[in-house]
Amino acid sequence: MTQTIPIQFDGETLHARAGETLAAALIAHGVQQFRTTASGQPRGVFCGMGVCQDCLVEIDGVANRRACMTKIEKPITVRRGAHVRPLPLVTASASGSYAGSPEPEIREPALLVIGAGPGGLSAALLAQRAGVQVTVLDERSQAGGQYYKQLGVSASEPGVAPPDAQHRRGAALIESARKAGVEIIHDALVWGAFEPKEFIATVRGRSIRFRPAACIVATGAYERGWQVPGWTL
Repeated sequence: MTQTIPIQFDGETLHARAGETLAAALIAHGVQQFRTTASGQPRGVFCGMGVCQDCLVEIDGVANRRACMTKIEKPITVRRGAHVRPLPLVTASASGSYAGSPEPEIREPALLVIGAGPGGLSAALLAQRAGVQVTVLDERSQAGGQYYKQLGVSASEPGVAPPDAQHRRGAALIESARKAGVEIIHDALVWGAFEPKEFIATVRGRSIRFRPAACIVATGAYERGWQVPGWTL
């Protein structure tokens, strides 16, 4: 069976399955409210894919972490997100104690692909087979994107359905890309793009500057919420 990992949520000990997201673990324990807005309104999971920012929580003292994008790998301490808590960088800047961040690592792949979904992986695979050095960045902990999203926990777990044909096609594409020599970097959030071809990504807390000869942006699509009276922006 999959290992369970204890997590602290607002002082209560919960147990999560290794590999699942924090959002999935909290929902499994009946937690619906993840944060509070400036006006005191409760918010919880909406999109489940890192876009809406409604599931922001504090993890081990770091604010504004997306619960749906945080994979459970070790014991963590979680608090509901609160609008009144300032970001550490803002606090440090205001007090004059922020000394800046270290110079980021610089990497220069021949081809940088942003997004490890079906389109990004397919492009990376073809380019690598043609002799091009390819690096793929994806903000998730697993490749596949939304369409080929892979299981976070083992299919042998009770209540977990086995991989279907779509999962298997995705796994085969990921494996083909890796075997061809494609470098896939997970947990990579690309937050800056500059002329002529320079991109900055945060990878597990450290900054990396990419200067590729060419770049393919394959960030995919996401659902758009239907606007109805009473909803927030």
